Amino acid sequence: MTYTQQQARRLLALLPVLEAAADGKTIQMRTPTGWKDRVDLSFVGDIEQYRVKPEPRRLFGIVRESDGKIWAIMKDKDQAIKSMDRAHRHVGWDDAMIVPFTEDLVPEKS
Repeated sequence: MTYTQQQARRLLALLPVLEAAADGKTIQMRTPTGWKDRVDLSFVGDIEQYRVKPEPRRLFGIVRESDGKIWAIMKDKDQAIKSMDRAHRHVGWDDAMIVPFTEDLVPEKS
């Protein structure tokens, strides 16, 4: 069987998604209500309708240990470390600590 150039480009565009699926990563399909995880991998429609599920972003919070109050949420751990010094000096939080959070602001389990 011979593929047209368009069919060959479509297959090549699908290759990273297939490789990710083979590595055990979650594949998603775009639906009218957003991206949904796929259990079966029957690819129909446009290649642009499929993607590898992105890894959740990791955030870092400065949290007071005594009561769990959050001073700030940062994208970068180094930035959080610098800001923790301000929490100590300006607010008097001697028991401040850096806590990793998931993208939806849920503290990660340690």
